[in-house]
Amino acid sequence: MKKRTEQEIFDELAELSSMFGFIDVLSFLCWKDTFIHRGNGVIDEEAFARNFDRSKLCRTELVTLYGLMCKSGVNGRELKVNEITVTIQRVYELFEELHNSFYNSVNIGAAIENTESFKDLLSSPRFMREAIFYSGESVLKHQYRDLVKVRYQKDNPWLKENKGFTIEEAASVLEVIDKLQLEKLNRLIPDVFNDDCEDSFSSAFCFNVDELYESSDLSKDIIHNVLSILSASPTREMDAFSSVSDFNHRNACPIIMLDDGLYASFLSYSNWEALYESPLFWFNDDSSYKGTASDHRGEFTEDFTAECLKKVFHEDNVYTNIDIYDGKKKASEADVLVVHGKYAIVVQAKSKKLTIEARKGRSKQLKSDFKGAVQDAYNQSFLCAELLQRDDVEFRDEHGKVICFGSDYESIFPVCIVSDHYPALASQARHFLNYTVTETVKYPYVMDVFLMDMIAEMLSSPLYFLDFFIKRSHYGDSILSNHELTILSLYIKQNLYFEENPDMVMLDDDISASLELAMLARRDGLDAQKTPSGILTNYCGTHVGGILDDIKSSTNLDLIKVGFHLLSLKWRFWQSNQ
Repeated sequence: MKKRTEQEIFDELAELSSMFGFIDVLSFLCWKDTFIHRGNGVIDEEAFARNFDRSKLCRTELVTLYGLMCKSGVNGRELKVNEITVTIQRVYELFEELHNSFYNSVNIGAAIENTESFKDLLSSPRFMREAIFYSGESVLKHQYRDLVKVRYQKDNPWLKENKGFTIEEAASVLEVIDKLQLEKLNRLIPDVFNDDCEDSFSSAFCFNVDELYESSDLSKDIIHNVLSILSASPTREMDAFSSVSDFNHRNACPIIMLDDGLYASFLSYSNWEALYESPLFWFNDDSSYKGTASDHRGEFTEDFTAECLKKVFHEDNVYTNIDIYDGKKKASEADVLVVHGKYAIVVQAKSKKLTIEARKGRSKQLKSDFKGAVQDAYNQSFLCAELLQRDDVEFRDEHGKVICFGSDYESIFPVCIVSDHYPALASQARHFLNYTVTETVKYPYVMDVFLMDMIAEMLSSPLYFLDFFIKRSHYGDSILSNHELTILSLYIKQNLYFEENPDMVMLDDDISASLELAMLARRDGLDAQKTPSGILTNYCGTHVGGILDDIKSSTNLDLIKVGFHLLSLKWRFWQSNQ
């Protein structure tokens, strides 16, 4: 049977989503595939891991379906569950076919058997396009919630004057929507599967301003103002959405306006992502303010990164905006610099996004976007690392004060950091980044502020932080994962240790379940384990654990190396001592 093209499958999805009552189909899918279902009454690692089931639709697939439904207009509601299940089976089949269509003309089996062919496939525009669409979520929803308030704090006067709300007030509206939706679903689910239930699945995803007002301390005006900027009529600006890679207006306005004053919100994660990313576009429409907003964006990336690192390293060892002079000439600058004994971390921050053309897999645009977001930052970071090893250069802080650093380093880690979620960043760094590794300057680490937030939260001492950087650097680009969050989780769980010495390792997303659960316990007070079992817990209460506690913040090279040695004991040793 001839394989269908991606466009043919997309068109059938568009036709299917235009059916009467499809809003209930979409609601059912969002409930089934994005919420955590507590089979035993508790939210644990097993419940979290079920959310990585490959049979579920990922968020980009659900947003695609959402956009297609809106493109044709929302037609009716109140389908019964038995009617819904017939349709969702076809939805699952079509998305599986769509995924396979990305590689219709590629013999993947043959490519895997040949290392060079496999590498060529992984770096091809076809693969990058697939990786971008199916890259998974490397940002946790509560991180968007927490960081958005920091990112736009300086822009609050403009937001209040021009949009009628502060960023904290906008976040409060989204929090009330989440709370109200969860309450409605928990009331609905026990009865909705009964034939005599009068409520539809979509009713749990719909709300009005009065409901939000009664559940919050916000005025109706503020609620209206927030909804007006994050919502749109279903068909607005959807005509151009004609393929998987086209701009989908549901990403910018994830809430839709229905009849009779009702709104519908299906994907909470998309709401928070839109609030984190959309203000940049609002600012750009104001020619008198966009320059100021751009400065604030850059300051946020640098300041937030520095604050994360100060939680780990002593604040006296973390420097910002360091200018490096070679004679009278300014040779380079470091956005953030950490010097901890004989170890240094050089951070260069960028605030570039992935364009729509790059998301379509256009090779030239992909590389151009990557150059602006990462390659230029790495080049500057590497230059700083080289200059750090020279005795004849001068370092000055932002006030012009000369700072004396040594030039003899055990390891220097170049770090490139971006302020937005950059889809398939790990894959693109692996294939597009041109870098140099020396005896001292290690493999570069490319990340976003969200990963830095998690590393600093979980590895809160210099010893563990540097140990992770060293082990991550050791594997370089031989670990394949959708995002670095998975690799961090594997370090916490099993020390990045493998029974054999593999040339290449592929990691699945579900490895990060315990880390995500721990972050929820720490940030949202969830009744769960705040520290996953593994390298952070294995020595607790032991003599070795006491040694690690004593030296974990030391800048003495010999003591640090003792710590690294203890943290490098094989996983089998740990298991035998559980």
